[in-house]
Amino acid sequence: MRTAGLSAALLLAGCAAQSGPLDRPEPEGPRPDLTLTAELSQTDTAVGWSWTLRNDDDAPVLVFVGPDPARMSADEPPPTWVLAAKGDTVELAQRLIAPPSDVDFASAYGVAARVLAPGEELTGAAEVRLPLTTTLPWGADIDSSRAVAASPSEVYLCVGVGTTESFGELPTVADQGIETTDGDAPYAMHSEWYVAQQHQFCTEPEPLG
Repeated sequence: MRTAGLSAALLLAGCAAQSGPLDRPEPEGPRPDLTLTAELSQTDTAVGWSWTLRNDDDAPVLVFVGPDPARMSADEPPPTWVLAAKGDTVELAQRLIAPPSDVDFASAYGVAARVLAPGEELTGAAEVRLPLTTTLPWGADIDSSRAVAASPSEVYLCVGVGTTESFGELPTVADQGIETTDGDAPYAMHSEWYVAQQHQFCTEPEPLG
C-alpha cells in the first residue's frame, strides 16, 4: 500500500509538471527595471489583459508590441499571438517569436517596436477570441509544434522587451521601404538571434473560466 501510494503521488506530480509557461531564458545583459501590471478579462467569447508597462530604468527600452506594417496596417491594433506553452497552458504573446528552423521564408517577418523612455508608461491590450486557436506571424499551419491544446485549461500573457544596448541601432520601418505614418519606429525581426536578446515580462497563468 505504501509503495502504491508513493507511486501515485509521483505520477500526479509528474502530470502537474506537464503544464505551465514556456521557459524564458534570460539574455546575457542585465534585465531592465520595468514593472508590468495587468488586469485579466474573461467573457464567454474572449479572454485577454489590459496592461501597463512602466520603465523604472535609466535607459529607454524597446517594446515589441507593434504590427508588421509590411503585412498589416500600422493603424491596426498590435497583434496578439496565441501559442502552446507546456501541456494545456497557452501563452498570449506580444513579443518576438523565433521562426520555425525548417522553413525558408521569402521575406522576414518583423515588428514595429515602441520606444519606452525612462519614467514613462506604455499601455496596451491583448485580447483574443474563444475558443483559443493558434495564431503566429507566419501562420499556424507551418508551425504545428506551437499548436494549442484542444482543451486548454490556463492562459498567461508575455510582453517582449529589448534594451538599446543589446539591440543597437535598429533600422526604422521607413528603412524597410514601408510607407506608414509610423515610419520612424524601430523595426525588429522575428529571428532566433533577436529572440535570444529579448527579455520577457509576463503574468502568472490564470485558469480559463
